[in-house]
Formats: sequence, C-alpha cells, structure tokens
Amino acid sequence: MKKVILLDSRACSRSTNSVAISKHYMVRLFHQAFGISPIQYHQLMLAHAARHMIQFIDDPLTVIAENLGFSSIHAFSRFFKT
Repeated sequence: MKKVILLDSRACSRSTNSVAISKHYMVRLFHQAFGISPIQYHQLMLAHAARHMIQFIDDPLTVIAENLGFSSIHAFSRFFKT
C-alpha cells in the first residue's frame, strides 16, 4: 500500500513563494473560492481518504493511520472525535 501524501503548511508556503503572493492572501483567495480554509479542506480530504481506506482496504487501522501520516492510532482516533 502506498502512503497517502497530502499538502501541508510547507507546501502552502512553497506555493505562495512561487507565485509571489502572501500566505494570508492565498488563504483568503482559497476561502473565497471554496468557502472553507485550506486547513479545513485538508482535514476534509484526510477524513475522506481515511473513510475510504477503512471501508475498502483490508489493512488494520494502525496501518491505515500510519499511511495517512498519523503519529499513532491514538492520534488517528482523536482526529475523528473532533
């Protein structure tokens, strides 16, 4: 199983540097376009990927959590409680 790679804040910073706009302005444009912040979008995509993997892949939850970048099964569990 391949590890899922999602954008993080470093990728966001690199993107803003490459197009010469501030991070704040990029976040504002993103929110105007999609109605949610980049962080909320990232969390939504992470939850979607996790649900998909739980439903369709036979790997144990610890493996799924690791593949999604969670530090532990406990962090994975807490993600869904919020």
